[in-house]
Amino acid sequence: MDRQAIAPWNEGDPLEAPGGAVYRVLPRGIWRLFSAVWLFFFLFPIFALPRTHPAAGQLLIVVTGTAMIVGIYLWLMLRRPFPDTAAVPPARWLPPALLALLTAWVIVLARTESKDWYWFFTYAGLAAGVAFPARRAIGIIVGLMVVTAIVGVMTVGWLQTGRIVFLVAAGGFGMIGVGRLLITIHALRAAQAEIARLAVAEERLRFARDLHDLLGHSLSVIAIKTALAHRLLPDAPERAMREMDDVQTVTQDALREVRDAVTGYRQPTLMAELANAREILAAAGIAYQCEDNVGTLPPAIESVLAWTVREGVTNIVRHSRARHATICIRHEHDTVRADISDDGEGKASDAPASPSGSGSGLRGLAERAAAVGGQIEAHSRPTGGFRLAATLPLNDEGLRAKD
Repeated sequence: MDRQAIAPWNEGDPLEAPGGAVYRVLPRGIWRLFSAVWLFFFLFPIFALPRTHPAAGQLLIVVTGTAMIVGIYLWLMLRRPFPDTAAVPPARWLPPALLALLTAWVIVLARTESKDWYWFFTYAGLAAGVAFPARRAIGIIVGLMVVTAIVGVMTVGWLQTGRIVFLVAAGGFGMIGVGRLLITIHALRAAQAEIARLAVAEERLRFARDLHDLLGHSLSVIAIKTALAHRLLPDAPERAMREMDDVQTVTQDALREVRDAVTGYRQPTLMAELANAREILAAAGIAYQCEDNVGTLPPAIESVLAWTVREGVTNIVRHSRARHATICIRHEHDTVRADISDDGEGKASDAPASPSGSGSGLRGLAERAAAVGGQIEAHSRPTGGFRLAATLPLNDEGLRAKD
């Protein structure tokens, strides 16, 4: 899914509220264009009309009939597409009445003006498949097929009738299929949003459990030893000091465990950072090129590359005033290299590269690279702008870092 917005899902929301399934999946303009594009076929009988030199009354009938057919067709297609249930009375009877009026006008024009109008039974089939609940639409379309066959036999003969009856069926049942497809897509998107919400909730619970497991025992020990030291201080200050030394040791161990847990929990991925980079650069109005053909990497190597992309893009957006940026990640023999460059002012930021406490800015990034046997290059470019590059080994030294 591109980053197209998913409509928020609330329990109890009707999937098929008026236009709900359609307009949650397609922009309104797309559905309106789809509905209107079929009106192109009205040009053929209208352009043929002047050749018949119609009288004023005849012209009035054609113009009125055309306006009625077009208006009713668009109303049925756009007002309440693909409803799950019929509207409550008296509005429930309006769509069938309008569909009957549309059909009547097609019959009038086909019988009195031109046999070309007979083909416009297809519009009644399309509108029936869109404007009514699926089960009701099936019955209406079958009825339209019967009417089309009867009128066709009296107007254009069996062969032409068979073709148009087929079009009525194809248009109507095809629209029913489109409606069910849109409803299914919307339901799947709602399910995906719900799954994502549950996954986030589960991850929060997991992290809360991890922190509880890490800190529960340590905090209990700290509380007990602190209370004991408080009681011992007046009579046995040396023992109280030993207890406080133990408290300091437990506290340092707990802090280290929390840092380790948070670092692992917030470990970035290269794919996510590249996606964020594209979004951030586009939002900042900076043109960019991005090349990534490295495939699967060891977690430790991928993490350093992800931090490199984050630091480089952060500096470009905040400080470079660049108009163009390039991100390139590629294999070079037994190494992998990330290269981030821009055409800005050629200055690097010393802003924190990570909240994990491993350093700041480019220094912290260099420490991360050194931990896997790699190195960082950061310098202004002779032609203008700034360049940040990370070269990381894929040999035994780099691969051991993932353990």
